[in-house]
Amino acid sequence: MDPNNNSVAHGIYGGALYNSEAGTYKNFNIAIPNPKPAGKHLKIVLTWDSSPYESSDINELSDLDLSFQSNSQYYSSVSYESNVEIIDINASHLTAGSTYTAIVSPYTLRIPAGSYNGDHIYYSIAWTWVKDHAD
Repeated sequence: MDPNNNSVAHGIYGGALYNSEAGTYKNFNIAIPNPKPAGKHLKIVLTWDSSPYESSDINELSDLDLSFQSNSQYYSSVSYESNVEIIDINASHLTAGSTYTAIVSPYTLRIPAGSYNGDHIYYSIAWTWVKDHAD
């Protein structure tokens, strides 16, 4: 599956982000099943391999962000202190049979000189329907 291409209800993608792609969005189309899975919500997880970047006395990771727009709400996960972003979306905020877009935003790519990756980091995004939490 390629970003900006097919729409699927469950998906996983792994790729690389290069220094030249800083500020470039990667879009992933998510198809909502009809009917929607009962008792479940949509979970989207983004993670990346990020070697610490050392500047003065601090170590900083590359910072990728994850966002999703449903019919009635905007969701985002924009932490800066880890290499994981997670969004949970209530099924009631989604329309069965529709397609939505999850967006990966490379806010800051920090790739140390001499990194084993060269000029890029690897990332992965996955989404699926998971059981709702008990109240």
